[in-house]
Amino acid sequence: MSLNYKGYSILNESKKSKDVTVIFLSARAKSTKKDSNSMFIFEDAAKKAGINMITIDPSSANISANDGKHKIVDNNGGKHEYVVSPQNCVVFTRRTCLKNSESKDFVRELERLGYVMINTLDTMEICEDKFVTYKKLKAANISTPQTVVVSSSSMNKLEEKVQSIGGRFPVVAKILEGTQGSGVMIFESMMSLRSTLQAIFTLVPKADILLQEKINSDCDYRIHVIYNGFDRVSSVDNYKVIGCMQRNVMEGDFRSNFSLGATAEKGYLTPELEKISKQAAYAVKGRWVGVDVIMDSATKQCYVLEINSSPGTKGITTAAGDDVVGEIFDMIKDDFKYTKYDSDQIGKYETVTIKNLECDSVMHFDSEKTFTEMMCSSVNMKNDDTVSYVYNGVTYTADMSGVKRNEPMIELNIKFNGTVYKNELVILKQTNDSSVLNTMVGGSRFINRVVDNGVVVDDSFVLTDNTLNFEVPTEMVKECLLTEGMNWLFGVNDEEIKLDGLRNLIMTFMNGSRDEYTRKKWTIEGEQYKDNWVLSYNGKKFLECRENYPYFLNNYMPFKYACKIAGVIESIMGRVVDMSEYPEAEEK
Repeated sequence: MSLNYKGYSILNESKKSKDVTVIFLSARAKSTKKDSNSMFIFEDAAKKAGINMITIDPSSANISANDGKHKIVDNNGGKHEYVVSPQNCVVFTRRTCLKNSESKDFVRELERLGYVMINTLDTMEICEDKFVTYKKLKAANISTPQTVVVSSSSMNKLEEKVQSIGGRFPVVAKILEGTQGSGVMIFESMMSLRSTLQAIFTLVPKADILLQEKINSDCDYRIHVIYNGFDRVSSVDNYKVIGCMQRNVMEGDFRSNFSLGATAEKGYLTPELEKISKQAAYAVKGRWVGVDVIMDSATKQCYVLEINSSPGTKGITTAAGDDVVGEIFDMIKDDFKYTKYDSDQIGKYETVTIKNLECDSVMHFDSEKTFTEMMCSSVNMKNDDTVSYVYNGVTYTADMSGVKRNEPMIELNIKFNGTVYKNELVILKQTNDSSVLNTMVGGSRFINRVVDNGVVVDDSFVLTDNTLNFEVPTEMVKECLLTEGMNWLFGVNDEEIKLDGLRNLIMTFMNGSRDEYTRKKWTIEGEQYKDNWVLSYNGKKFLECRENYPYFLNNYMPFKYACKIAGVIESIMGRVVDMSEYPEAEEK
């Protein structure tokens, strides 16, 4: 079903890019040696993946827009010009993008123009400030060492601050913007802590020092995490671990940074390490981050130490054997689709997939509602805290999560715009109104999960990729109907046969026991767990499948409609439909 046919225009629909360019932003990239800069690792990965890569110094570059194309002029080492577009570019930002306002302004402009950023300036600035990172982790209920900030003006409260992080020595002190282990100190007593901080504040009066409880461990872990896809960063479930390095504490030191000479090896990724690293990445909305995790030797509890938005690649590649950059480039090559992921707009009517039911549904977004609602033809609460309901002609049973105004609530996993939102609380509503039956209403709770401060737009556009089944109430848009006002298909006169109904039926059949399923006038009857079935409309059989071989039983249906139905069968089942009953098929 074509949205254009229905009068819809596409806004933000993802499109697969044929030729992808990687933009590598680094102020040092063109002036450093090969063994000291990650740019060369990126270049090698780009060559292997067959992806074009350009290197730009953001502090000496500017960008101008013209007809959807953008021209970047980089004046570092001579004048270099590039014509680029957000539709086929992925931008990697490295730490040096933060070094001055010119670099930051250039990154912001790329973000404003809709480029996919790995990572955004916001993410980088959060990770750069260790205390801001700490607050983000605490807000997300992620375990991290107790932390407090000390400045020159708060030295008179130093003892109180030490007490607030446990009151035990040794304690760890960090310069807020340190990296690769630099600016990290350990203190065994209040005397040594006080004297050192006094010396630092004498030299740098406006410095801020982070005090942190020390977690006893012989090693820590650097875990590389990527967001799997290029849509909006909207779910922790979309993250993937692509590398884990165990860094051992140096002899005579408490630090374990590979860049300082610590030994490193392939890390064993436990479920706990994987979970906490993904949660940390999501807390800062990073697309690719290195999460530093430490495990308490006594309790085995994991704590996030830091998050690096511009993670080094040499250590994990040489010591652990994890080709993290190569994996990221493979993802770009195979999966990159342009999505204006930073949009805060949602179409009034969108397509969602109810993962529990394996069916697509129209969702009407309504910010006046609080909870998501599902419009069912039947809803029956039972004494054992379960509820039976009928949706799209199929009966389901689920555990109730609560009751609101005598209507049952359940939890469903709902996929929208490429992301699965787990355990969404849904009210089951029984209705006889055919204009809303078998649809859903997305309330403010779901809207806020999809996007912060989301805006529901009344104009006719969609954000989702999944437009094939898109169906809105008939009073909104004229339906695409299989009818020509003629008598056909076993005497049916002017019936409105909707292909999306057939599609949902077939998907339900494929994911079920393959017995018998009905949706409106469509019926499919099969042999349990076998690929033998018969498709009927209005009680009349017209298409059969035997031993993976589907074919029409007659040619009563107009050829062009038969082709559309065959297309639905072929797209879902992957079986070519025999259309030899139709002379038109032989002619073609």
